[in-house]
Amino acid sequence: MRKHKAGPTDIYIDGVNFGVFDDIDGKIAFFPKRNEKLTGDHYILIGRALNKLNGCVSKL
Repeated sequence: MRKHKAGPTDIYIDGVNFGVFDDIDGKIAFFPKRNEKLTGDHYILIGRALNKLNGCVSKL
């Protein structure tokens, strides 16, 4: 992840920028820039990162 001083956080997986995390109504959301190369494992990692950033507790 690469955080900007103001605004979104770029999401890099294997050196490719797949989108950003940004704030919407007090919650962090994922905004994809490209998804043709994302796998199920990538979505799981993104979901876990979002849960952590939003203070959610995973029961997995």
